[in-house]
Amino acid sequence: MVERFVRLMRTFAMRKGLKKKVNLRFLDDSNRPRVFCDEPAIVARVASQIRQEALLCFGDSTKVLMRGQTRNHAGMVPGLFRPPNDTTNSKLLLKAEARLGREIQKIKLGRLKRPLLGALLQHYGYCTSWLDVVDNLWMAVWFATHTFERHALSGMTTSFTREKSGWIYFIASKVRNSQELSCADLRAAHHPLSLRPHTSGSLHVLSFPSASVGRSTATLEAPISFFRQQPSMTHCEG
Repeated sequence: MVERFVRLMRTFAMRKGLKKKVNLRFLDDSNRPRVFCDEPAIVARVASQIRQEALLCFGDSTKVLMRGQTRNHAGMVPGLFRPPNDTTNSKLLLKAEARLGREIQKIKLGRLKRPLLGALLQHYGYCTSWLDVVDNLWMAVWFATHTFERHALSGMTTSFTREKSGWIYFIASKVRNSQELSCADLRAAHHPLSLRPHTSGSLHVLSFPSASVGRSTATLEAPISFFRQQPSMTHCEG
């Protein structure tokens, strides 16, 4: 099924009308086939075509989720399963995560007793089995262009990345009753006082204990400098 979206990206990148206006290419020289472009408006068009293809492919209940990154990693692995934990039995890690959740829920604070606590803790620095994704394209762009740093006094800060490219991964799946992915919208599941998921418009994908959601449906790469441009609607046509 992934091949269907690879063909979509390749066909899109070969559109003659667009190629005359922007630097638009299909690349397959790393671990991900992808569309490369240098015009901001193209991002919205790519996202739209992927969303429509996903609906045709998987049905009306499909959601297209996005993950923005400043680097292209081999797989989208939840923090719980990343090194040095990657050598530990995944079932033991999941049991430890569940135990941590039970201990935290002993705190007399009502908003911590809601379900999907692990997904919420993901937003506050814990390594969990959940992976951050969003359903807002421009929020994905923000994550593709910003880095996070921890400081002893000021805590977590963000800054515009010094990387040359930003990456946006599109993940399409039948979210409900899926054998591959479970999805939770924390804006609906958690209290407004748990502010971070509400401000970032986040959803979370829970991967099965295989520990990787490495099979993105489609990928877009763009030079970081292009995100500082004003989009040209005429460049999106063709």
